[in-house]
Amino acid sequence: MSSLLEDLFNGDLVGKNGRFQRNSRYGELSARLLEKESALLSCLDEKEKALYDELAHAYLALIDCSELIHFERGFHMAAAFYRELSKGIPDSCD
Repeated sequence: MSSLLEDLFNGDLVGKNGRFQRNSRYGELSARLLEKESALLSCLDEKEKALYDELAHAYLALIDCSELIHFERGFHMAAAFYRELSKGIPDSCD
């Protein structure tokens, strides 16, 4: 059973389209990664390509897990800010 945050993170609750601008920093890094991956794959035989594919999938799973943890921490922090702010603004610095 997934949590609301996991559903939001995994895209099951969509707030905005997940596209990015190709001329953004993310787009440029993505293009560079694709270029390097293509160059590497052109040097590998089929067995090495299969091993690379397994490595890439394992690495992406690790990144997904890490991103979810950071995503959840961000929401917990936002909730803590909200709880603090909902107490009201103090009249003094005491």
